Amino acid sequence: MIQSNDLRLGNKVLWNDLICTVAGIQYFIDADENKEGHIVDLYNNGEMVQTPYVSYINPIPLTPEILEKCGFEKKYSHSNLSKYVGNGTLYWNDVMSLSYAFGHDYEEEPIEHTQYLHQLQNLYFALTGEELKINL
Repeated sequence: MIQSNDLRLGNKVLWNDLICTVAGIQYFIDADENKEGHIVDLYNNGEMVQTPYVSYINPIPLTPEILEKCGFEKKYSHSNLSKYVGNGTLYWNDVMSLSYAFGHDYEEEPIEHTQYLHQLQNLYFALTGEELKINL
């Protein structure tokens, strides 16, 4: 499950097996049912598909295939470690560990808690000031 404070506009998420883009996040209070929370405006291929509760959307797990769809090119693989190069360098470890080197390999920083696409999008934006281009 994704927490609403983990999401930014433009993040990619899953809803009912559809890859969707977050277009809005709203706080709501339903006084009649004594409920409160967040709902998310989701778009797929430019069309609004739904505004579900945030608890109904799921993250997209990072995989080597997803990294390649984000513009990172696989440069080498050795044992259980693969190197992907794009705007910076990502190192993928088969045990679900990711590390990132921004600029030079010797400045590599581990980012073990980045397991999902929306987290990589947020990190990429924080480091580069640009949106991560994704071809899903």
